[in-house]
Amino acid sequence: MDVKLDIRWGLGHETPELVDPLVFELLEAVERGCSLRSAATRCGASYRHAWGMMRDWEDRLGIPLLELERGRGASLSSVGRCLLWAQRRTEARLVPMLDSLSAEVEHELGELLARSTPLKMVASHDLAIDLLRDRFNAREKRLLNIQYRGSLDAVRQLVAGHCDVAGYHVPERVSSSDQIENGFNRLMPAEEYQSVYFVSRRQGLMLRKDLARKISGVQDLTGSGLRFLNRQRGSGTRLLFDQLLVDSGVNPGDILGYEVEEFTHLAVAAMLASGAADVGFGVQAAAERFGLAFVPMVDEHYLLAFRKGSHSAQWCHDLLKILEDDQNLRDSITQLAGYDCGRMGEVWDR
Repeated sequence: MDVKLDIRWGLGHETPELVDPLVFELLEAVERGCSLRSAATRCGASYRHAWGMMRDWEDRLGIPLLELERGRGASLSSVGRCLLWAQRRTEARLVPMLDSLSAEVEHELGELLARSTPLKMVASHDLAIDLLRDRFNAREKRLLNIQYRGSLDAVRQLVAGHCDVAGYHVPERVSSSDQIENGFNRLMPAEEYQSVYFVSRRQGLMLRKDLARKISGVQDLTGSGLRFLNRQRGSGTRLLFDQLLVDSGVNPGDILGYEVEEFTHLAVAAMLASGAADVGFGVQAAAERFGLAFVPMVDEHYLLAFRKGSHSAQWCHDLLKILEDDQNLRDSITQLAGYDCGRMGEVWDR
């Protein structure tokens, strides 16, 4: 049983009308420099249909979404830009939550229908994990369901027996990285649990390109007047950022906005790109997706943990097989900025 939950927009002054997703696709294409005609072609729609749809929504809202100039093509109006960024922020913030909820529903329905129970993973949010899920579900008869939580919570869910696999990450080279790694090792004794490499990824400061020259490290966040956007407590990224502050001798209370939190890398990047904040901390791929500058700070390993007794289970064999030899998965991951899968499937040596 495959469950997909999605976001639908409704707009209107009195009775909201559902917005066709094509509206957002056209706005995004125009933002990238397309004329309305070429935007329609890129989105697989006729120019007449695209023109009529945009005019219809402009009439409903009573304000233009596009600015059309003869000989100069199209550009987004202030309302068009606001609507597009609202849609991006909404997706970045809610899609991981919807994916987690759909995984729960799939699990419950699978049990009610007396079919094979889906493989359940609780994992720290990561762009490559979505690709792993898609490849596993395309290849195997059993579904892989993922719920996104912080790294600490993911490992605790595994230890408590609430999932089959936990996804968490540890830094490669931070002066006090042992403290982070040892925290996970205490929760998962080596004689009972095993971790394997999934990917290596690069984390750092994300910020608007016009601010790139002002920031070279976490020490520049203090007294800068720039608004920082943090990740939630318990997330591996928050643990890593806090450790970087300790290593640099930076007091969190001196960072404007330190207490303001978001729950995914993409949500932080989307908020920065919209101007709601100035600086955040996250993976390079999220910064690139939203056109942000990136200051690399730490490379880290993203690991998948499970009980050693699971080696005899078919799902464990299937998962490790994909990690070891699925070239499509590797090709997809290497297209993400700052990601490397050269050690994917190897046992993590503690």
